[in-house]
Amino acid sequence: MAFFHPMNRYLFITPWFLLLFACQDLGNLQAVAAVPNSLDEISGMQVFTMPSGDVSFLSINDSGNGPHLYSYIQSDQIYDQKVKGVSNIDWEDIALSLTADGTPEFVFIADTGNNNNSRKSFQIIQVHANEIGSSNSITSKTYPFIYEDMQDNLPSSGIYHDCEAIVYKEGRIYLFTKNRNKKFDGFTSIYSLDIKNEATVAKLLNKVYIGSKRSTSRVTAADINPKGEVGLLTHNKVILLNDFDESFSSFDKKIYELKHDSQKEAMAFINDSVVLIADERSKKGGGNVYKFELKASFLDVSRK
Repeated sequence: MAFFHPMNRYLFITPWFLLLFACQDLGNLQAVAAVPNSLDEISGMQVFTMPSGDVSFLSINDSGNGPHLYSYIQSDQIYDQKVKGVSNIDWEDIALSLTADGTPEFVFIADTGNNNNSRKSFQIIQVHANEIGSSNSITSKTYPFIYEDMQDNLPSSGIYHDCEAIVYKEGRIYLFTKNRNKKFDGFTSIYSLDIKNEATVAKLLNKVYIGSKRSTSRVTAADINPKGEVGLLTHNKVILLNDFDESFSSFDKKIYELKHDSQKEAMAFINDSVVLIADERSKKGGGNVYKFELKASFLDVSRK
């Protein structure tokens, strides 16, 4: 996959930054870089090769911010592009589609957040990869949709259709919900939206058990690695799904412990076994990018 490159080409570590973490317990994470101030509420990221050939860190902010797509090559080289024709109701994640030779084709933005359970519809926003970094604004196409189990297209009184995690695979957007149900059961629901055929209803496929504790068992980001495995992020773990078909009727699951709890909202694979993770900046800290390796020693073998 052409958009994966050696880390030293797009992440810039300074001695002062590493000094900040010298006395902090990062668990199984490694500090990599600080998130730029323009991305205080980072909510989705990808490692991306721009049309110029530069390797950038592509990201968005969530609700309360403008409809902007950010890409930065180094700390003093940040591209801020307004996405035309849309607003940021609650942007939560981004995904990529690739051409046959592995070149980025489209970027998909998930306008799917639903914290207050008030939304009647959602949308996936598509932008052309070749427009990124080329001007101050970028054109877009939208795919509005609802979930098939929404009652009469209105929010359900007991089920929140809130989603902060998407991946793209073979013409479909897969959505993994952030469980806000009044009766928390520890599952994330998997939906499929047929983007290729411009479907308007996301179909419920299956559910994945994440964990029993509400605060650390809600999915906040997702990505897919070159092998086609899906990674799901929570505040303190990464769940790896593999051996699934397009309907997710069955799958294998592994849970990797980060041993670190913060408001993690974005993740991106850089190869099959290494992922970048970012958390939001707040008064308590955060606003950093970390590297996490999917090592066997980090597996939680007590949970399936």
